[in-house]
Amino acid sequence: MTRRSPWMRALGMLLVTVAALLLSACAPPQRGAAILASTPTTGMIAVSAVGATTVRLLYARDGGIVMLRTVYLPPGDAVQSVAWSNDGRDVLIATSTALLALDTHTWRLESIPRLAAAGRDDARASRHH
Repeated sequence: MTRRSPWMRALGMLLVTVAALLLSACAPPQRGAAILASTPTTGMIAVSAVGATTVRLLYARDGGIVMLRTVYLPPGDAVQSVAWSNDGRDVLIATSTALLALDTHTWRLESIPRLAAAGRDDARASRHH
């Protein structure tokens, strides 16, 4: 059994507390299960709830937490799950109607099929040159 240092336990409890406070302060009309997704390499955390229409992005380092942005989903969409891409750059948001990717460098929210189509178009264009 591995032991975690006291500061890691304290940081974990702090993150859970902050997530709970954010969710209670901005609760969606229909409360669902809380969603907390983090990427340890960048210190970023995505907080939402099943059925919510927003995802909040936080930055946590050295015991401090800063709210970076609240992302509003397109009308009619509701959060089903949230995860991070392997490189920790994109927040992947599964909604009731689509799979979305939020680029944390540009803050653009795009649908995954649209991104895949753009990548295919770029690949085709580079082959023709």
